[in-house]
Amino acid sequence: MRKTFAPLLVTFFSVPFLASGTFSLQAQTAIPLGTFGSGGAEDGEFDNAWGIEIDTANGIVYVTEDTNDRVQAFDPEGDFLFKWGEDGTADGQMNRPSGIAFSPAAGTVYVLEFFGRRVQRFNRFGTFQSKFGSNGTAPGQFNLPIALTINDLTGDLYVADSFNARVQRFDRDGNFIGLWGSNGSGPGQFATPMGIAVRPDTGQVYVIDESNHRVQRFNASGGFEATFGEQGNGPGQFNFPVGIAIDSFGRIYVADNGNHRIQRFSAEGDFQLAFGSQGSGESQFNGPIDLAFGPGNTLYVTDNGNDRISRWRIVDPVPTLKAIGKTRFFTTSGRTVLKGTTTNATVLSAKVGKGSPKTSTRVDRWSFPVRLKPGANSAIIQATGPGGTSLPLRYRITRR
Repeated sequence: MRKTFAPLLVTFFSVPFLASGTFSLQAQTAIPLGTFGSGGAEDGEFDNAWGIEIDTANGIVYVTEDTNDRVQAFDPEGDFLFKWGEDGTADGQMNRPSGIAFSPAAGTVYVLEFFGRRVQRFNRFGTFQSKFGSNGTAPGQFNLPIALTINDLTGDLYVADSFNARVQRFDRDGNFIGLWGSNGSGPGQFATPMGIAVRPDTGQVYVIDESNHRVQRFNASGGFEATFGEQGNGPGQFNFPVGIAIDSFGRIYVADNGNHRIQRFSAEGDFQLAFGSQGSGESQFNGPIDLAFGPGNTLYVTDNGNDRISRWRIVDPVPTLKAIGKTRFFTTSGRTVLKGTTTNATVLSAKVGKGSPKTSTRVDRWSFPVRLKPGANSAIIQATGPGGTSLPLRYRITRR
């Protein structure tokens, strides 16, 4: 189960994100918050830690262990809470668990078994509820499946059926809905689908195509939409990527296993940020496998080769917003134009009085034409950064 990748040293770095050729975002970085776990089979120890998932309502961190055939649960700081599972094929036992997913609506945990070729469903404390799947190539069967995820909009599950080179879709009870994919390197084809994630606001499905060193994006029914990535160690390139996660802003994080780093992309696949290098230091990885976001948008990473979980906080730049001219002035005209500049903004909008906000097509150097009524008029220019940080600029304009 454990994969061996050619070692590749990658220096910790942070680079600007360029979008639409109009502006750049500087000072994006990732801050390590510490690690927990070590090699072994005791409580809080790991042997081939693989999948990771978070019950964000309760802060429970679930980790599957391929070799110890179990799931362990921790609090957000990494203190051991409880565990379940042991080697075997009976209900509640596990045969090389890999992927794991949590349904916030139902409060259930789904565990995918790599060798067991099935999915088991448990309550959030590890009590067995049901199962589905078997060995084979027919719909609803699996051949060494590796990862699964949940569409929170529908409750449907998506399984990366790795050695069948396809993705399968099930309802929350394990009833087969559909599948897509075949072996190859063309659009919609896979050479070992690995990590899989659903964008929560759109239902779009992102799939790591490991041996093709890329990420593919599909609609909720499996219709191909886009792809990004190629083999290499530069920004936006991959060396056997494995895990994937999506943050609350729709940004894509990829565990670039062979390059021992995490990379972040926009929802459209534009490279934004990379962090990590090979090693055992606090800001290093030895073959990162899976990722998940917990409370406070904290990123948790299964650092497989180091037998531990790594915690990170992503720091985004705060936008600046400046007016060209005065923000309080008098005029006799029924029209005026508000002008200004921003840095580190991804969205810029203007709201005049009780009117609806209007979005600018430019965010670096902007202008908004404004209609004025007699008397006092108010306007608010709102700049929003990549991490959701907003900054308002308020105008008071009096038409005589």
